[in-house]
Amino acid sequence: MIICTMTTASHLFRAKVMANSAKKHHPDAMVVVCLIEKALHPSAGEFASFDHVVLAKDLGIPNFDAYLFKRNVHEASFALKGHFLKYLFRTYPGENEFVFIDTDTQILSPLDEVRDALRDHSIVLTPHEVNDAKESHYFHGIFNIGFIALSRTGDTGRFLDWWIRRVDRYCYDHYQNMGLFYEQTWLDLVPTLFDTKILLHPGYNVAFWNLRERGQSIAQDANGQYTVNGQPLRFFHFSNMTGALAGSMKRFIPDEKAVMYKLFRSYLRELKRMGRRTAGRLRWSYDYYTSGVRVSQKARALFREEPDLENKYPNPYQYSNRTFRTKSSLRIVQVVSNAPDAYPVPPIDQGGTEKVVYELTEELVKRGHQVYLYAALGSRSSAKLIPYPSHIRANHIGKYVGSTLPPRVDIIHDHTFNSAVSRSRRRIPTLCTQHITRNYGVPHSVYVSKRALEVIGKNKGFHVYNGIDPNQYEFSEEKRDYLLFIGRIIREKGIMEAIDVAERTGKKLMIAGPIKDKELYENEIQPRIEGNSNIEYVGTVGGKQKQELIKHARCLLFPILWEEPFGLVMIEAMACGTPVIAFANGSVPEVMSGFPNLICTTVDEMVQKVLHEPLPDPHALRDYVKRHFTMELMTDRYLEIYEHIRSKARRIGGKKKGRLLGKRARKLRLVMRNRRRKGTGVKRRIRRTVPA
Repeated sequence: MIICTMTTASHLFRAKVMANSAKKHHPDAMVVVCLIEKALHPSAGEFASFDHVVLAKDLGIPNFDAYLFKRNVHEASFALKGHFLKYLFRTYPGENEFVFIDTDTQILSPLDEVRDALRDHSIVLTPHEVNDAKESHYFHGIFNIGFIALSRTGDTGRFLDWWIRRVDRYCYDHYQNMGLFYEQTWLDLVPTLFDTKILLHPGYNVAFWNLRERGQSIAQDANGQYTVNGQPLRFFHFSNMTGALAGSMKRFIPDEKAVMYKLFRSYLRELKRMGRRTAGRLRWSYDYYTSGVRVSQKARALFREEPDLENKYPNPYQYSNRTFRTKSSLRIVQVVSNAPDAYPVPPIDQGGTEKVVYELTEELVKRGHQVYLYAALGSRSSAKLIPYPSHIRANHIGKYVGSTLPPRVDIIHDHTFNSAVSRSRRRIPTLCTQHITRNYGVPHSVYVSKRALEVIGKNKGFHVYNGIDPNQYEFSEEKRDYLLFIGRIIREKGIMEAIDVAERTGKKLMIAGPIKDKELYENEIQPRIEGNSNIEYVGTVGGKQKQELIKHARCLLFPILWEEPFGLVMIEAMACGTPVIAFANGSVPEVMSGFPNLICTTVDEMVQKVLHEPLPDPHALRDYVKRHFTMELMTDRYLEIYEHIRSKARRIGGKKKGRLLGKRARKLRLVMRNRRRKGTGVKRRIRRTVPA
């Protein structure tokens, strides 16, 4: 027999009491606990009475994160019971008896009647009361799902499928569901549809809601056995064990010396022994995003009301409440550098910064914000485009933006390489993303990795990882036997190290990128290319040609030698299903944190990894990008920073306004006082300051 229950970390102490009581009266039974948390709690894995602890995410529910995001803790605990029981049927094919008992239940004697009933029936249920039901039970259901027993029959399998379909559809605490969110409501139909035994034994399911019926008859015999109406008390459902419950007990059982109080005090001692006092500090992990921000009920409601969101955000916990709410529109100005320092937006071949700005701008427009984009001539965007005149250079961008700024702007986002707009110190809230390694010390700086924030920003500012749209990158499982290097042809990018790796491994190397150091190319690189037929330089690539190179490469070499702020080509390659072998410099340990075995520090290590390291599955690489480096995630984070900066500006502005009003009020009082003195005081001093 398997006795099982379902709990969160904050109620583990109750589950432990239940498990101990199960082992006491059924030592041959296996106790299995389903923990509805993101990770296994240490005390769950170490508890002796738990034979097996399974995380809810391992029950085999498709798109589990999205499934659970739609539900609060109560809705989740209701909806998951059927899935948990079905999991047990699959996992333990040799077991024939399965008993589910709520965590806040204590078994007080062997469940003999249940085992007898399971020999002849598929399902065993127990009602809330054995007399005429209260009106409330028509809302909550006749039978109590805090206890259900199943035997292994074909009827049981049909029942679980039937039950799961209904709770998946209706298990939300919403007025339109008319009470059907309670999973036990559906059990009212079970006796008419499936082979069911209704257990009317008075010793089952004794609880506070039927104290009036059974409480006065609880006694204790000479052996210490609790009885109800002369029959053994099998289990007590200590639901909502609080001060309010104690008040209910006194109403039904005025005598505090009654056996019932002895039973309650014994249970409370067990709860204390199992850690009740500290349990209240534990938060439900599925109530929080990975950032630590609490999930709002509005976000859950929107996520379940908009079916497309589940496909768009398979792991909604990676995002924020801002993603899942009806948002007020912002007027946002995006500013990127002008030519020749920058390319038009979006870039055709090179231009990582311009690509990021384009993706961010398009996503903001898609979310309903009014966006203005300052960019070079030839740019295109869904935003309102404001192209620079060709003569505007880096040092004049701040002044040009100030003179042409649209009205009622909420925030300015400066992406210029010299922080031109941020250095203008405008009154409009402004943040500046530092896409390069130079820091101009402007307020509200954003860096594209934690490493850049630490090294360049001295830990002052924010960090936001760059993101892409994976759907724009062609995926391929088919790989050809060549290595790939993409980047500017300069020494810091590691081009010489990439050639060393190709020569030492005997692999073909394709080199792509603009030549920025002509002397390096002509004197050191070109001679080695001409002397080795396996090394080929294909020039600057973009668009279709770039994707073809990336998606078929055996791996991308990224032997970066400097503090690379991000390295967009790494996530582009992984989005195509191509692994990246990289030096551990700059942002590499962060961007490649999901594949640490592909990170190295020397050419020797890189050679060994190219020759011998098992490469990840292409699908795993693409999924990794979808989870961590999408334009949606990037936009969410920027919107959070926009709101933070705007709220800070409002607070500071309010204080300054208050101080200003205070000065004006004092001056006004002084003026009025001196007027009464007929031209003395302030007026006299003012007259004296006027030149003759």
